[in-house]
Amino acid sequence: MPGSTSEHPSEDFEPRVADSATQARAWSTDRWRIALEVLRVAAVLRGVERCRTHTPLARALAEVRKRGRRAPHRDPHGRRCLELAIAHVDATWMRTSNCLRRVMLELALDAGAARETIVFGLQPEGRGHVAFASRSNLGDHFAVTFAIDASHT
Repeated sequence: MPGSTSEHPSEDFEPRVADSATQARAWSTDRWRIALEVLRVAAVLRGVERCRTHTPLARALAEVRKRGRRAPHRDPHGRRCLELAIAHVDATWMRTSNCLRRVMLELALDAGAARETIVFGLQPEGRGHVAFASRSNLGDHFAVTFAIDASHT
């Protein structure tokens, strides 16, 4: 793909949690907050993963958004700690990293995320990526993109 820096184009658009030094600083300054978020992620991981793998997409998104609307609304710093916790769990506890899993976990655990639009980017060869519209530029890099806002799920 033109402009792609990796073998898999969707990797170019993964939300960069942080470089290792920045991530290490975040873990050292916010370790208890991130650790608490890891526990929260762990508490919903099985249900979200079951929903992701066994439920039609529209219904799965509606279910996790419903849960998320009842969750705490985090400030930007709290949302960042949640993102770090989700990235950690996704990278270390699961066999493969999955962008839809990460988005669904965030939808389920943050009231603000549950109200955000998500964007899907697809390539003809079957690859794709999912991200929050507020943090993505998928439209510039994928053959097909579509968005689902909170009112549709």
